Amino acid sequence: MKKGFALLLVLMIAVVCCACGEKNDSKKEEPTESHPVTYVLAPDVESNQKVNPEELKAVKEVLDTRLKVAGVEYSVESENGEFTVTLPDNLGTDLLTRKGVVAFVGPNGNPAIVNSDIKSPSVEYDKNKKEHFAKLVFTDEGKKKFEELTKSSIGKATEVFIDSEVICAPTVYAPITNGEVEIHGDFTEEKAITVASLMIGETLPFPLKIVSQ
Repeated sequence: MKKGFALLLVLMIAVVCCACGEKNDSKKEEPTESHPVTYVLAPDVESNQKVNPEELKAVKEVLDTRLKVAGVEYSVESENGEFTVTLPDNLGTDLLTRKGVVAFVGPNGNPAIVNSDIKSPSVEYDKNKKEHFAKLVFTDEGKKKFEELTKSSIGKATEVFIDSEVICAPTVYAPITNGEVEIHGDFTEEKAITVASLMIGETLPFPLKIVSQ
C-alpha cells in the first residue's frame, strides 16, 4: 500500500485528521467489469522452516475473514500446504499475501493498539464525498486503550502501521471516546478494501507468496 492516505478519527465533537503525501488526480476511475481470478499461494518462509498444521489452519481462517470483510464472492481451499483462492480480478493481492500486523503507536513509541483490539473492520461509502473509506470498531478493551492513547497524545502525532509500514501519522486534538475510527483518503474501492481487510483481529502466521495464477 502506498502513502497518500488521510486519517480521520471521528467522534461526535472531535475530529482528528492528517494528509500523507500527494493526493491522486481528482478524476475518479470509471467502474470496470470484474472477472474471477484464481491464485495458488504458499507460505513465504525459509526453506528450513517447518510449517505445522495449526498454522495452515490459521492461514485459511484469516484469509476467509479478510475476504468476508472485502464483501466479494470468493472461495478459499487448502491442500498439501498450499491455498487456492478465487476472487474478483479488480482486487489487489496485498490482502492475500501480507501478514497484516496493525499497530497504533503513540508519542512514547510503544504500540497502544494492535490487531486484537480491533473488533470489526468494514468498507463504507460516503455518498456526499463519493469516496470509499475503511471503518474500525474497537473491542471494549481496545476502546479503553484508544481513549487513553488519544488523551496522552493531544497535540502530538500518532502513527498507524500495517506490517511496519506507516500508513498515516495524524495529530490528535481531542480524546476519542466512542471506540470507532474512520480511515479516509483518496481511495479507490480496492484501496479501501485492502486497508479494512488487513485490519482484522488476526494476522497471518507468515506472509504468503503467489506461486501461480
